[in-house]
Amino acid sequence: MRRREKYLSLFFLLPSLLIYALLIIYPLYETFHLSFYKFRYIERKIEFVGLRNYEKLLSYELFQKAIINTLVFDFMATSLQLLTGFALALIFSRSFKFRSIFLPLAILPMVMPAAVVCSIWKLMFDYRFGILNNILASVGLPRLEWLTDPRLAMISMVIVDTWQYTPFVFLVLLAGLQSIPRELYEAAMVDGASRFDIFKNITLPLLMPHIKIVVLLRIIDTFKIFTKPALLTGGGPGDATETLTLFFYKEAFRFFELGIGATVSVIMTIIVGILSLIYIKRVRL
Repeated sequence: MRRREKYLSLFFLLPSLLIYALLIIYPLYETFHLSFYKFRYIERKIEFVGLRNYEKLLSYELFQKAIINTLVFDFMATSLQLLTGFALALIFSRSFKFRSIFLPLAILPMVMPAAVVCSIWKLMFDYRFGILNNILASVGLPRLEWLTDPRLAMISMVIVDTWQYTPFVFLVLLAGLQSIPRELYEAAMVDGASRFDIFKNITLPLLMPHIKIVVLLRIIDTFKIFTKPALLTGGGPGDATETLTLFFYKEAFRFFELGIGATVSVIMTIIVGILSLIYIKRVRL
């Protein structure tokens, strides 16, 4: 009977395993396999080159810059989104007037398509007609070249990504705050605990699992950033906002170097895997 139940459970799992193999395992295998070949799509030529694609990429200065830019963006965006989302969660965890109106507005950026978000912010960042520079000029401050200054371009992308995806962090942390039993706060107040003590000893420890999960998800997601550098800066000015996904897109679909593109994908997967394992080990998820 136990053996029959075991085989029956495997039988019900089989469709999911097949879908996972077709959509995840097989593409990963094909990408890894293609990374050992020089494949020119236009010429329809394929040549086994072994590890030469990896050697070429790792010695390529633009690829090294793309790795650094991606890691910098990942750290800046994740940190800012966590802080902003945490602050919003603390605000909305309490009842206040018009809360039911402001809550959907706070979530709105997350449901907007990334292309639309980039178009709106590109107009806002415009040097001459953008609302941000008009506000600066109205108070006597100089206009800024948000997307064409190498010192500001990365920060501008972080601002746009934070505006769009902070609501995700906010919703996860708000759900965590609302899951904390009210009785704990009432007991602490009866014992004479201050607001800071309540936050330090009750709110933060009980919210920490939610914080760990949301940080891991944002680390993985921001590492794959593509739409914003592609539509806002094109990787410029110079190579100031060149990211790994944008580098992959150019190599694979603009220059048709599919072998190099596959190699970039493999290296990205390894980097994300290492970052995720380090994070999971450090925070003990």
